[in-house]
This record gives sequence, C-alpha cells and structure tokens, in this order.
Amino acid sequence: FRGFGPHIWVLNFAVLILGVALCWLCFVIANQIMERHLAVLSALLFLTLIYTRLLNATHHYFSALAVMSATAILMREDSPRRLAIAGALLGIASFFTQTHGAAALLAFTLLLCWERYGADGSWQSFWRKERILLLSFATALLILSAPFIASAGLKQLWYCQVTYVRKVMVHPPETHLLGMPQYPNLRTLPLLFVISEYSRHFLVYGMLPTTYLVVLMRCRRKLFPPTFCFRKVALLGLVGSSLLGELIFSLNWLRLYAVSMAGIVLFVWVISTSARFRRYGLIGVWALIVLL
Repeated sequence: FRGFGPHIWVLNFAVLILGVALCWLCFVIANQIMERHLAVLSALLFLTLIYTRLLNATHHYFSALAVMSATAILMREDSPRRLAIAGALLGIASFFTQTHGAAALLAFTLLLCWERYGADGSWQSFWRKERILLLSFATALLILSAPFIASAGLKQLWYCQVTYVRKVMVHPPETHLLGMPQYPNLRTLPLLFVISEYSRHFLVYGMLPTTYLVVLMRCRRKLFPPTFCFRKVALLGLVGSSLLGELIFSLNWLRLYAVSMAGIVLFVWVISTSARFRRYGLIGVWALIVLL
C-alpha cells in the first residue's frame, strides 16, 4: 500500500502472485516424487480444489509458502547449507503464523530422528543437523521480530504470540460441522450449490488425514519400489500431518485448506503408485479438475 496506494488491484495482484507461487511450488515438490505429468495434475488439483475456493491472501498462505519452500529444499538433501536455508524459511513461516512454523520445525526434527533411528544409532549427526536448523530458525525469527521487541518489549510480544493464543485460540472447531462453513440461509440456497460446496469440504476433510495415515504407514514399512527414495515422501507426510495436528486445536476450513498442499501432492502420489486403482483414480482426478 505504501508503494502503490490503497487500491483494490493491489490486493488482487497479491492474490494472483501468491497463487502462482503456490501452484509452481506444488509442481516443483510433486515433480520430485512423480512423473512430470502427474506433477502438473497435482498443481491443477491444488489450484481448482483448494486455492480457487479461497482466493484470499491470508497470512496462513504466506506461512504455508515458506513451510513448503523449506520442505522442497530439504527433499533434495539435508546438507548444512540447505538446513540453514530451511530453518530460516521456517522462521519466516513463524513470523506470519507462529504455530505453522513451529509445527513444521517439529516435523523436520522427527524426520532427522527417524533417519538416525534407522541408521547406526549414532546421534552426533542428528544433533549437528538439528543445531543448524534451530539456530537458523531462531535467528530469522528474532531478526523479523526485532522491531516489535524494541517498540513493545519481549514480554508483550510473548503475551500476544504465545499466552493469548494459548488462552483464546485453543478451542473446539468453530462450527458444529468440524469448522466447515454454516450458511444461515441454507434452505433458500440452490440445491446444486449446497451439494457442490459440502462435497468439496467433505472431500478435503476426508482426504488429508487418510492420505497422511496411508503414507506414514507405508514409510514405516518401507513398501516402496527399490529405486524410490522414501525420505522425500516421509518428509511430506510428516510436514502435512504436523500442520494438520496443529489445526486440531482450532479447526477451521480456511486454515485447513491453506496448509493442504502436502496432502494434495501425496494424494495424487498414492493413487499413482496403486497398481489396482491408478488408471481409474487418475481419470477420476482429471474429471474432478474439469468439473471444478
């Protein structure tokens, strides 16, 4: 607004750029575990099923953009440089939505623990990587929060971002339908609109936890083709399930949609790796995209 003035096109442009960035990131992540045409399918499913339902530049999306960027970086390898960049991105994510960044940081830590537990049992490598991750996370968050600490003080910032959130924002789902929107004029709305709206919500609500459960069970059993790197899928599953678990404390459909990218990618991956359902499952996903 300072640069372009308080115009509506500024908001529209922000929504457009944010959507392009999220869809491109979705494609990049999916392309690391699937063929390119399936990565395109994942990005289109995210666009039609998730992003067009909101068209909202909410802080949850900016936080999710940083989280998934960090995930994409660590999916390739966990070198010290990549760990530092990923940690800094998680600090940026926590600056936009403090709980999202913390949940993703927990997921990254769990993956590092999982890898060490399945290796030779030595934890020196784990703590070396974890220190880099935590230090870069804390540094980025501290730098971004410095102006607020200087003006309001650390105690007030802690109250606003931790104490207040814990006391006020931790509550059951915001509606009786697990946080799905409730329309006061439901009986006067067109039947087709009501069916399409709630079908979409039920699909997303059911898809995400089921997909994460299936993926993490496969990772635990390591039921993968010999050439497949299970680490990438495990990281996506841990990040997605951690973000979903964090939302349980104040479930809302908007927050759920905003952190659903990992689940969308893994949903397409689960279908594509199923010999029995691959053909008809992918046809169904394409049909859903066209319908939406």
